Amino acid sequence: MGRFLFLFVFLLAAMFAIEMLQPMQRHVVLPWTSLLADASGWLMRLFDDQVAVSGKIISSTVKPFSVSIEPGCNGVEAMIVLLAAILAVRAPLGYKLMGLLGGFVAIQGLNLVRIISLFYLGLWDRESFEWAHLYVWQALIILDALVVFLRYGRASCPRATIRGCRCLRIAAQTVSGPFAMPTDASLRPFVGRVLLLLPFAFALWYVTAAWHLAPVVWLSELILRSWMPEAVAGLRLQGGALLLVTHFGEVAGRLVADPPPGENLGFLSNPLSYSYSLPVFAALALATPGPREWWRLLAGLAILTLVAVASMLATLLKTLAFDVGPVFVAQQQWGALARNGAAMAYQFGSLLLPMVTPVVLWLALYRGYLAELAPGIASRWRGAR
Repeated sequence: MGRFLFLFVFLLAAMFAIEMLQPMQRHVVLPWTSLLADASGWLMRLFDDQVAVSGKIISSTVKPFSVSIEPGCNGVEAMIVLLAAILAVRAPLGYKLMGLLGGFVAIQGLNLVRIISLFYLGLWDRESFEWAHLYVWQALIILDALVVFLRYGRASCPRATIRGCRCLRIAAQTVSGPFAMPTDASLRPFVGRVLLLLPFAFALWYVTAAWHLAPVVWLSELILRSWMPEAVAGLRLQGGALLLVTHFGEVAGRLVADPPPGENLGFLSNPLSYSYSLPVFAALALATPGPREWWRLLAGLAILTLVAVASMLATLLKTLAFDVGPVFVAQQQWGALARNGAAMAYQFGSLLLPMVTPVVLWLALYRGYLAELAPGIASRWRGAR
């Protein structure tokens, strides 16, 4: 398990960094995104001729509404996650290629459904569009990648061995102690339970936002004000938004540091976008059969709260570095490397961390169930020792 996690994180970070390079964005990611928009538009025009596509933008020809397919919505990040996971597990090349091909079809097929459904949802109701776009579909896409990975783990162990022969015996030996969980190893009922629990988990997460966000905001403010007290005046929840108050302001049409009292510049953002990993992990944990050991659920939620702090800090640093801009950069004496680091941290913290960490934590904390659900994966963890 340790080898898998190390390789997975290393490959994930490396491939994500490569994806962010300008040549890769210009020659691979953007053309793929435009192709995805064209495919979505073609499918929609089969039953709706009031749709137009231009580059990565899909528009209605009769209403003032359009959607732009941006990073995080083109399925590239989910494919990177799946690719890193498959490469991190020792298996024959043929199985890896089959897993990647199946994952590409599953993820991009579901992504087309996401784009089309979000377009029509946005035409109907903008608030519902934002909710589905920011939270629900992000969760469904990464769960889709997880299901592909688990099916890959079952397929890479011969069918006979899943019934109790070598792979399953090795998998059972791989996990012992507090992580051993005698369970039902059927994938379909597990996925059904996850999908059934997910709406309830999201509803509870949403209505309790003020409580679970409070420690995240408090710790983020403590770190920022200790790190750069001359830049950050405060951080607090304001209704359903997060308000960052800075020590910058506008005087005579230009941004300055230490403005007159009451003229501090503030920035609003959506704090829930950092923590949708909580309901995803909760649904996965509660759907896992076996003895109900609550410490696993509580440990995962505690770790994800710290991950939400990291995501919030990355987003706020991006706000300071690029929205406040040169005044902040000059005050902090940041060079190009620091600004690029802030941009990379924002992309990693806002796109990958909330998406990946609930699945990784579930794999780690419930690996006893994983050993039965995907014996091909667990047996190779054992074999790598």
